[in-house]
Amino acid sequence: MEDLVISRRKFLKRSSEAGVAIAAAGVGLGSMLSGPGNRSAGIKAGPSEAGRRAQQSFEIRCDSARADSRRENRAPTTNGDEERYADRRANFAKSLPHNELGEVEPNAYADWLSILSRGDPGQFEDIPRDPLAIAKLNDPQATYAFDLVGIDSHATHLPPPPAFASRAMAVEMAELYWQALTADVPFQNYEASPLIAAALSDLNAFSQPLASSPAGKITSGTLFRGETVGALIGPYISQFLWLEIPYGIKTIDQRYRFPGRNQCFLNELAEWVACQRGAESGAKLQFDLNPRYICSNRELAEYVHQDFSFQTYLNAALIMLRFGGEALSPINPYRGSRTQFGDITFGNKNVLSLRLTSLPPMSRWVAMRLEFTFDPTALTVFSSARNRLWACSVTIAERITSASMVSYCPPLVAIRSASSMVS
Repeated sequence: MEDLVISRRKFLKRSSEAGVAIAAAGVGLGSMLSGPGNRSAGIKAGPSEAGRRAQQSFEIRCDSARADSRRENRAPTTNGDEERYADRRANFAKSLPHNELGEVEPNAYADWLSILSRGDPGQFEDIPRDPLAIAKLNDPQATYAFDLVGIDSHATHLPPPPAFASRAMAVEMAELYWQALTADVPFQNYEASPLIAAALSDLNAFSQPLASSPAGKITSGTLFRGETVGALIGPYISQFLWLEIPYGIKTIDQRYRFPGRNQCFLNELAEWVACQRGAESGAKLQFDLNPRYICSNRELAEYVHQDFSFQTYLNAALIMLRFGGEALSPINPYRGSRTQFGDITFGNKNVLSLRLTSLPPMSRWVAMRLEFTFDPTALTVFSSARNRLWACSVTIAERITSASMVSYCPPLVAIRSASSMVS
């Protein structure tokens, strides 16, 4: 039992900075139930012990908060485009008033910045709106909130996107265009597809390499991959997007109804301007009757269009927990125990709750306070989060999924990176 206590302490020590707020932190498995003396099992805890428990809980939470406060809250950095262009051509301005060329009205944009800088909740009802706008901004006040789990959202740092007139932006524009143009090419056909070959030839000709590309030329096996660690390992699609998901007494089949192929939106200026204004789209997305697995960017775009931010993490956790104890970390304090297993601590419930809290909600939405850039040429929104799949989804969502998808700005889960979790 002593070995179990020690490993538990070590595990909790390592987990403290990740926001694992568990009452058992720093103590042995049994010390919560029995005090220092020889106390009979039937005697209720007295006021003094209740006070000790309360004090211990307070100290653990304070220690965690102090550890989080040591992280530097760096001021957000921008690419300078907002100051560089008086017409705000490179900045997010959807649902604000726009002229017939799709340029935001300068006074409306200035009012929007003023409201953001003051942070008065009441003034958010006075955000300038285009007369045709029906879309709403997605929780812009989240940036002022404080999370009680994990580090402060503003302690996370997101690098700014490339400047609008930079070579890096140009090659990203080209990549996102090619993602839209090749949306219906099945991933398994990338090596033989003439369209993919054209994309590779074009992207490799740029003087500025993509930040996500490895050293050397982009190949059919590395095209459109992400920037995260492990994104180049394994197939393009993770098994977590194909395997059945155990969900209580039900099993979820990951074949879904997806949009039919060869549908494009925002190909005309009027459509694009309406999207900028947040107006209702006249075009409607048509779906196939038969469900299918994700097999191209067409399906990926719709998946990201409809999912919630931690959905793939939750699904992956449910799939892995199906393997039982073999899915647990080797340092899990309950692994190998003859008499007990973890549940709400270091067990299934703990794992699933961590999927919901490992990235606090405010950290997901802090990008609203950071700079968003809009490229009217590529018809693409970039966020400073630089999430490859999200950038892909916005491009395709606005070009092939729905012209009405506006103001959708969270950095979504990097699904393709999940391929590194399985062999």
